[in-house]
Amino acid sequence: EEAAEDFMIIQRPLWSTSWVLDDWHRKNEFFGATAIIISSASSKTSYGLAFELKANKANIQIFGLTSPRNVNFVKELNLYDHIVTYDDIEKIDNTIKTCFVDMAGNRRVLERLHMHLGDNMVNSCLVGNTHWERNEMKMKDLPGAVPQFFFAPAQFQSRTKEWGPEGLTKRMVGAWKRYTNQAIPQGYLKVKYFNTVPEILNVYSRLSKGDVHTQEGIVCSLWPQDDTKANL
Repeated sequence: EEAAEDFMIIQRPLWSTSWVLDDWHRKNEFFGATAIIISSASSKTSYGLAFELKANKANIQIFGLTSPRNVNFVKELNLYDHIVTYDDIEKIDNTIKTCFVDMAGNRRVLERLHMHLGDNMVNSCLVGNTHWERNEMKMKDLPGAVPQFFFAPAQFQSRTKEWGPEGLTKRMVGAWKRYTNQAIPQGYLKVKYFNTVPEILNVYSRLSKGDVHTQEGIVCSLWPQDDTKANL
C-alpha cells in the first residue's frame, strides 16, 4: 500500500536500530535495571524503541525525555510510562537501577542524569551524537556506569550467528509488521513530499533550524511530480 511504502522509506532504517536496541537490552536483562530512560523521546528511533519494549512486554518502566514543545506529541504516542522534560531531569526517581539510551548526544543532559542517578545508572548507551558538545569532564569520570557507544552491527552479527540469517530476518519481518500495523493507522508519521529545488532548499533550511514538526517525514525527489511515487 502507498501509506506503508511512504512509512517504510523513512522509518525502516531507524526502526532497525530501535529493534536491535530492544533486543540487546533484553539479551543483557537490562543490566539489572527496573527503569529505562530514552532521550529525544519524540524522535523516530526513540519511540520505535519504546514501542518494541512495550510490544515485548519488558518488565521495566519507560521514561521519555523530551522538550516542552514535543510533550503533547509524545503523550499521544502512548508508548512511555513517564514523560519528563529536560528541565525536570532531577525529578526522576534516583533510587532505582536505571538504563539510559542517549539518542541526542547532548553532553549536559548526559552529565545531569549521571550526577542525579549516581551508582543507580547501571548502563549508559550512546546511540546518537548530533548535539555532542565539548566539555572538560571525561565520560569515565561520571558517576555510575561509564557511557559506551552502541554499535548496532555487532548485535546483528551476534544474532545472525545465533539464529542464522533466516531466523534473524523472520523475527525482524514479524516485528516490522507488528510495528506498522499500529504506527500507520495511529499516524505516528505524516509524510510530505518536496519536488523542486526551491522547495527542497527551503525544507532543508527548516530542518537545519529545527522548524520541522517531529511528526513530519520529509521525502525529497527531483523526479517530475507525477512520477515521484513510481520512481522512489
